[in-house]
Amino acid sequence: MKIQFQAILSLCCLPFLASSTSAEAPRGEAGVVPEARVPRVAERGEWRLPNRLLVSWRSDASATEKLAARALARAASTRDLTTPAMRTFGAGELEAFELPLLADLDAVAAELRRQPGVRAVDFDVLARPANVSNDPFVVGGQSWGVLGDTTTPMNAHGSQAMEAWGRGLTGGSNVYVGVIDTGVDVNHPDLVQNIWQNPHDPIDGVDNDGNGRIDDRNGWDFVNNDRTVYDGSPSNLWRDEHGTHVAGSLGARGGNGIGVAGVAWTTKIITGKVIDNGSGPISGVALALDYMIDLKTRHGLNIAAINLSLGYPVYTQVVRDALVRARLADIVVVVAAGNGGADNVGDNLDLVPYYPASHAANLGNMIAVANITSTGGIASDSNFGPRAVSIGAPGTNILSTLPQNRYGYLSGTSMAAPFVTGAVLVWRASRPADSAATTRGSILVRRIPTPSLSGKVSTGGRLDLSTF
Repeated sequence: MKIQFQAILSLCCLPFLASSTSAEAPRGEAGVVPEARVPRVAERGEWRLPNRLLVSWRSDASATEKLAARALARAASTRDLTTPAMRTFGAGELEAFELPLLADLDAVAAELRRQPGVRAVDFDVLARPANVSNDPFVVGGQSWGVLGDTTTPMNAHGSQAMEAWGRGLTGGSNVYVGVIDTGVDVNHPDLVQNIWQNPHDPIDGVDNDGNGRIDDRNGWDFVNNDRTVYDGSPSNLWRDEHGTHVAGSLGARGGNGIGVAGVAWTTKIITGKVIDNGSGPISGVALALDYMIDLKTRHGLNIAAINLSLGYPVYTQVVRDALVRARLADIVVVVAAGNGGADNVGDNLDLVPYYPASHAANLGNMIAVANITSTGGIASDSNFGPRAVSIGAPGTNILSTLPQNRYGYLSGTSMAAPFVTGAVLVWRASRPADSAATTRGSILVRRIPTPSLSGKVSTGGRLDLSTF
């Protein structure tokens, strides 16, 4: 992927500068801010936090077994990461072991895996950032990703969202979406009407909804462990840019006469911030997934989809377990396929796994998305996989919201995934009885066969909302 090597969750995009009043055209290669490349196997130790292990206990693990394992690991401290969603679905507890800085993580992990009561041990790796519209950037044709072959303006390789809008399919305020990413600028004028406000936990310094997050009005920051899901400022425009862009693509308010329109004009966006200043521990991704699941299972929020435009190259049981819980909670999870390696060429995920996208082949609620260009080709740096990756969607030079009332272009599979997530929201708003599996299958079967995607993604095609 393309970010500098200081993160660990990877954001699957290439950024371009944007202004507050009008969107600037994408800059040439010299202007691209580098994104992190996916490290090959020999480099993957760099993705680990140096002194932390995540221990998943068996549900029947005894207190004596836990004490013995902690002593064996010589843990300097431990932290209980068990979530309400884990308890709801009968999973064992999750605990973070903080080890001495010079501890041999591989050796300690191997010993712990042999202990009774231990179900799995993971390294805490870093994930990095991979109706008729009157919105001016749509009408002007800059937002090619929402266009279709019969729309004005027209682009046959867009998502055909405008054709769905013309039939009144624009989402609904009773359909919720989790954006697990960097933070989101919740005050952006094109997003503010679609930002979720938690009715169960007013800002009063008390955890009224019992989820362990005090005053989580718009979501939660799992990196800094606080309620503020946007930490950017006029002097730090790039902070929380990625998540703000993703949120706009899937759910910027449409028909309001300003800026852009998301695939779903109306929805409620819940932010799970797991990346800050380029990285965040993978444990935060698992906690954010469970946060969304808990909102659905305990509070009845109609969370139809979760968008994960991020990635990392190491299998972790804690995230897979959370993705399974999302399936059990009937939530579609849409993930970016990732943006290749140091050679700037997309990788075949059937051969070179990249997570969480590589989980999609085995979990029936997941959709992994490749990046296509405005001419219908698969982007040269987009990961692919005839088994692992499901479908293609617009992801190159995508115009969307940026922090501090700006708009701008970004490229990558991070930008492709939210088009599919928006499609899930539109589908579920018009067919509320459909399950996650039915929704996923309905979207994938409606793809447009695309030569550049033949043999590259399981459907051989690209996203098409025209037949919704």
